[in-house]
Amino acid sequence: MSGHIRRRGEQSWELKYEAGTDPGTGLRLTKYRSFKGTKREAQAELVRLLETVRLGDHVDASKMTLAEYLDRWEAGWAATQVGPKTRERYVELLRLHVRPHIGALPLHKLQLVHLTDLYGQLLRQDAAGLSPRTVGHVHRVIHKALNVAVEWKLLTRGARDRDTGRRAGAEDLAGPKG
Repeated sequence: MSGHIRRRGEQSWELKYEAGTDPGTGLRLTKYRSFKGTKREAQAELVRLLETVRLGDHVDASKMTLAEYLDRWEAGWAATQVGPKTRERYVELLRLHVRPHIGALPLHKLQLVHLTDLYGQLLRQDAAGLSPRTVGHVHRVIHKALNVAVEWKLLTRGARDRDTGRRAGAEDLAGPKG
């Protein structure tokens, strides 16, 4: 496996690397990824990408949105792993509170800041907002869904951990108690 780094701007790099072969055609798969940061950081990212290819853990950044993934998750995992009332509540939370705010976001671009913004919006919606407990439920459903995305190899573990951080739940966002 090989890779190459090309400067695109002052702090922007193009990473080009081999991601194995196409099983159907036998042709080499070449992937490109943009990276912002120093050259040393770009080199480290290229090494990380090549290592994921070598280990078979490489996840191709698809164009699947969070909403599209959640549809698959509801129909697949949630339909078979939880009871009907729990599934109904998961679907309701995602339909009412997640899809309208961040559903159009590409799954692989989801980051902690998006979830933090979502939780903040839910807490202060129309000044009334949702209760911190309900926002905590939304967080737990997203966390479960992202864990499954890692199992299904749609996200890397690093992306999932970055998204859920240190479990910044509604309690963290509700402000000081008392």
